[in-house]
Parts: sequence; C-alpha cells; structure tokens
Amino acid sequence: MVERIQLIENAEKLTADVLGSEGRADYLGRVIHLANMEDAEISHRISKAWAKYGVFRSELQNKHVPVSLRMKLFDTVVTPTILYGCETWTMTQARVTRLRTVQRKMLRGVRGPHPYEDHILCLKGTTRRAEELMATHGLKSWATTQRVKSWQWAGKVAQATDGRWTTTVAAWSAIGDRPRGRPRRRWADAFHEFLTAKTGIEHSSNDWMRIAKDQHLWNSLADAYAHFTDS
Repeated sequence: MVERIQLIENAEKLTADVLGSEGRADYLGRVIHLANMEDAEISHRISKAWAKYGVFRSELQNKHVPVSLRMKLFDTVVTPTILYGCETWTMTQARVTRLRTVQRKMLRGVRGPHPYEDHILCLKGTTRRAEELMATHGLKSWATTQRVKSWQWAGKVAQATDGRWTTTVAAWSAIGDRPRGRPRRRWADAFHEFLTAKTGIEHSSNDWMRIAKDQHLWNSLADAYAHFTDS
C-alpha cells in the first residue's frame, strides 16, 4: 500500500508517496519491496528476461541460423536484462537455483529438442546438453556472473575515497538486538566465507573491506571466489 502525503518545502507544496511495509514501487528499472526486496527484484528481472527472450524468440529458435550466432544473441540481449543491478543482490542457494533453472530452460528452447529424443524422458538429457552448449560457446552461468560482478562491485565500494554513501552503508553495523531465530543472510556473508576458507582464519564484520582496499589483490581473487561459490 502506498500512502500519498504532501510536503512543504520553500513555501512550495510537494507530493510524495510513502511506501508501506507490503508496498511495492518501480524505481530506475528496479523493484523496491520492503518486505521481500531480494526475491521481488529477482522475480522482476526474470519476467523482464522472458519478455526480452520473447521479442527475439524467432531468431533464437531459428534452426537455419548457426547455433553460435543464436547463443551470442542470447548472451547479448537476455543476459544483461536479467543481471541488471545484480551486484547488490544477497544470494541464497534458492536464488542461485532459480537463476540456473531459468537459464537452462531458455537454452533448451534455443537448442530445441533432438528429433530422436523422447519428449517426456529427455528433460535431464537436454539440461545436460544445455550446459554443454554453454561450455562450447563460452557462456557463463548467470549465477557465476552475478558473483563475479558482486565481487567487483565490492572492490569499488571499498576502494572509494570520496565519502560516497555506498561505502558508508557497507561499513555500517546495526546497533541493538535482532529477533530470535536464524539471522538473515547478508550481502557480504559470502565474502567472509570465502576469505575464511582461503586463509584458514575466521573472517567477519568488515574484514573484507580492509582486504578489498588492495585493488590488485582483490581483483586477483575474483576467479577463485567464483569457483569457490560454485563448488
């Protein structure tokens, strides 16, 4: 629910919409949903990606066009659509699975069914061949690309020296008690897990920001981070 209020600034009346706890709004191509922001945004990007896939469906599924060109078209128009703003996503295993499932399903459509495959029994086989198609034509998993982008964005945030609010927010720690139960996964948790596994020393809090200030070191760890989270 969105509540509309009037503000008075410099003797002028301004109108503003106040987003309720279950409210939703679109802003700069992204979805703002206070109760379930990450899942709402990923669902939004998936719907946008399917819409983009539909625009180019005839080209993507045209068997008279070499598969290499169709895969390049797919990676050029669909991948950027679904991964828009993905650097800030907080990923869980369920969200990673959603990305992988959608990507494989789209690629099965690009590949098309094999003429000798049973329509009901071939799903597992076509999924494997979709992954082989990605490897053959150099397409990366969306989940892997998201992680690399997140790692690169974290480096830019930590290395900024102009006092931007993104750096301030990333270093901010909440004060007070949290509700009982398992804590929600945070954006930087995956960085902590990787650094702990890499060094054998427990990392937490803002350790990643201290390490990320070394641009060369941070960039050199990007591929290892993607491999670690994939495994």
